[in-house]
Amino acid sequence: LVSGGGSGHEPLHSGFLGTGMLDAACPGRIFASPHNRQIFEASRAVARADGVLHIVKNYTGDRINFGIAAERLAHEGIRCARVLIDDDLATDSDDIAVGRRGTGATLIVEKILGAAADEGRGLEDLVALGTDVTRRARSLAVAAAAHTTPQSGTPAFTLPDNVLEFGVGIHGERAEGTTPHAPLGKLVETMTDQLLAALPDGAGARVLALVNGLGSITSLELYGIRHAVAKALDDRGVGLDRSLTGTFVSALDMRGFSLT
Repeated sequence: LVSGGGSGHEPLHSGFLGTGMLDAACPGRIFASPHNRQIFEASRAVARADGVLHIVKNYTGDRINFGIAAERLAHEGIRCARVLIDDDLATDSDDIAVGRRGTGATLIVEKILGAAADEGRGLEDLVALGTDVTRRARSLAVAAAAHTTPQSGTPAFTLPDNVLEFGVGIHGERAEGTTPHAPLGKLVETMTDQLLAALPDGAGARVLALVNGLGSITSLELYGIRHAVAKALDDRGVGLDRSLTGTFVSALDMRGFSLT
């Protein structure tokens, strides 16, 4: 299993190497895709008899460079398959040619496929499993303040007081709109309703939730958010089967969080 993407999202992906997760990770420059040469060399180094699986977030640069690496692997006689992560509800629009961005669900897919690979599942089974998990995953992020641009040391964008960027991207992509600050419980309820409504098969009786910090949210705050998520789901008759809380897919030092 090989994944990668721009730096600035740590601990994704390089923090999740090892038993039960990734075999190799390829970091690019900050918010930029890794070079196809990195991906090719990493894939060739860890490929097994059944080949190698690329876990790719849905961004143009990542798709191109992982695609070129896959072509180079084919020339070497190494089988290569791809699972494309596209979970970001904020970009679920016909007006966006690339489609939904890949965000928090990436970690979930890496963990589930890492465990499945260690059980000995083959390439086709892993692709089918990863595709199904991705299909049934949606994420949404909000931010009260942008990340700091490394080149200038200034915020990537500014927000008025008492306003949240609703649907922000993990590279600081602006949302379609802002929303006034609301009590945490109300904000989480709004996000939860939108995410549940967007799940392709409906929410069902139980879900898995990832409460993810974007860089500047403390653990205390994240567990408060997690509590609000559990309450919102319970109020809607949806059980929280598993949850994971922490900073896993960051956006440098953005002050915000995402729910998956």
